[in-house]
Amino acid sequence: MDFIVFFFLCFLIPGVHSDPALTQEESQLEKKHNDSFKLTCRGSGFDFSQYGMNWIRQTPGKGLEWLGLIWYDASKTVYAKSVEGRLVITRNNAEQVTFMELKNLVYQDTAVYYCTR
Repeated sequence: MDFIVFFFLCFLIPGVHSDPALTQEESQLEKKHNDSFKLTCRGSGFDFSQYGMNWIRQTPGKGLEWLGLIWYDASKTVYAKSVEGRLVITRNNAEQVTFMELKNLVYQDTAVYYCTR
């Protein structure tokens, strides 16, 4: 049985004051081929509702790959072709949180996942 291992980290671009942070609720997941997973990223210390949120990943031995973006007001999402149709990004500005759900997992989805604004 093949297992797909996911690590999830949050990343915040520096240069903004008042100790802004993005924190994750999941740290490591093990999933099987064709499974799905959902990650949560919570913002604090900045006006979450004023920023678009991006999701990126780094697969072992490779560079960063941008996966998708949700507009600040959740009016639009844009996805990379590599995950289009399998990735769904949502957000709840009242709770300062964004989610990404990746479905129909394949071995190439093994990566460290990051959220960033």
